[in-house]
Amino acid sequence: MKLLKDDVLFQNSFGKEHYHRFLRDLCMRRNKIIKGDKSDTSFSPLIEHILEKENPEKAFEILKAAYTRFNEDPFFAQQLARLCYTYEKFPEAKVWADTAEKKMPHNSYILDTKGQVFKRWFNDKYKNLEGNISPESTVDTIATALEAIECFRTCEGAANLEQDSMNNSGYFSEVQVERDLLDLVLKVFPRGEKGRSECMQYLVTGHIPERVKKPWECFHSKLKFIHKNMHDALTRISEDLSYFQMDVSLDDDEQYSTELKIRNPVKWLARQTAWYGNFFKDVELPSKEQNQLSTRMKLCSLGGDNITSIFSLLSEKKQDQLESIVTVYGGLKKLDQMELANYIASQIALGCVSSASTSKLKELQACSHQFPRDRDRCHPNALFLLTLLFWPEDGDTNQERDNKYEILMSALDVLKRSFKIKQKNVPHKELRVFTHFYLGKGSGLSKIVHKSMIQAFKTFTVSQKRIKWFDGYIWKTPEIVHMLKRVQGWTEHGNVYIKGCKGKEIKIRALNSDSVPDGNENVEFYVGFTFQGPVACGITVCDAGET
Repeated sequence: MKLLKDDVLFQNSFGKEHYHRFLRDLCMRRNKIIKGDKSDTSFSPLIEHILEKENPEKAFEILKAAYTRFNEDPFFAQQLARLCYTYEKFPEAKVWADTAEKKMPHNSYILDTKGQVFKRWFNDKYKNLEGNISPESTVDTIATALEAIECFRTCEGAANLEQDSMNNSGYFSEVQVERDLLDLVLKVFPRGEKGRSECMQYLVTGHIPERVKKPWECFHSKLKFIHKNMHDALTRISEDLSYFQMDVSLDDDEQYSTELKIRNPVKWLARQTAWYGNFFKDVELPSKEQNQLSTRMKLCSLGGDNITSIFSLLSEKKQDQLESIVTVYGGLKKLDQMELANYIASQIALGCVSSASTSKLKELQACSHQFPRDRDRCHPNALFLLTLLFWPEDGDTNQERDNKYEILMSALDVLKRSFKIKQKNVPHKELRVFTHFYLGKGSGLSKIVHKSMIQAFKTFTVSQKRIKWFDGYIWKTPEIVHMLKRVQGWTEHGNVYIKGCKGKEIKIRALNSDSVPDGNENVEFYVGFTFQGPVACGITVCDAGET
């Protein structure tokens, strides 16, 4: 406190910036294992120490003094909001969250904190209902949940506009609140099939039951949109995880910090998608709408509604579920672009886990011709699948090879542009582009090798695994050498290339830029498939006698 109130030290020009950073970090910087610390902390070690050895009020005083000292810095207001809701001081937490938002109204991380205030407030009110659940008693609790959802949706909008960071925490938190809110809404209706049916009718159709008509009159339109909003959020999470699969809580800077901690987002998404499908699977609608909704919910419950969940089933070798997904999609008369992509992805996944799969590469290639010819109209999922399906094989005729390269290059051009939009201005080193598949030595669908098949060979700790992948050790293991195919290319000025069609070349990004030789060399490498396009892994310079 003396340091924070000492004007002479704070204003002294000698080493001023270093001192300010030291004082700020003392009050704000959390310990994180990924930064080399021994443990993760919710607040800075100083604040944690005060909370443990003194009392919360002392911690509040320190952060308030820091807020004043650092010219009413909104990030200190954000920390105060977090400290308040940690100790269930929700009205005060809202005041500090509002203060932070007024000073930085478009910062997604501050908006996320405001959403967390209402999320935890909602959870507290829900817990305190203690079985006293009726349309009238739940009004305040529902209002708080809807306020949280609104905050997270605002956070999502702000995050989409931010160019220097990647923040998808709003989508995850929105789904969490919506799931708990749906659980509460269902409890208001009588137990049993009749009550559940009435609740589903209320949430999905224009029907408003008499029991909730007056008490919830301010909520009807918002509650009826939850099923759509939740599906949209799950779809967006799947899209983000297709590009970058990393822990949601792994942030590098306090101003880009969220409270959300999800250590395995892919499994989380699979669970939430299945829950969503099971919750809405029994809705009764007019025949056409009924068929569409029931089919979509069945696919959700199986894990077949998005490409990330489908590949998650592949990782877990859930053959029965994949077969069911393929059957459901196969029974549909007409597939839109996303459904077609999911259908092809599920066929590829099934082919990876089942030697008895009847899927043929040429059949899936034929299916893919239903994607828009104008590649700019293709979803990234479709473009990614085209790179998998049309990678040339050794036995191709010259005409087949040229045709495949034309499709491949047209898909890659748009896929790379889509990736740049998704990447924003965030440096490559801060994003872990996820490699879904590798090029194998087999033919047909057997040439597509999922990453889980490689990871199964060696067991390392998380930190060891990252080192082994990064330093190239993985590519030297006998099992991988036996399974994956090496491709020949060349390097120029630090870039890797392979031959395309009609004299054209295809640029391949190196998974590890340090592995690219300094000079212009003939090289060999393994090919990985990402939503950025193919990547070169395990690059080695060819011997003088090789071409």
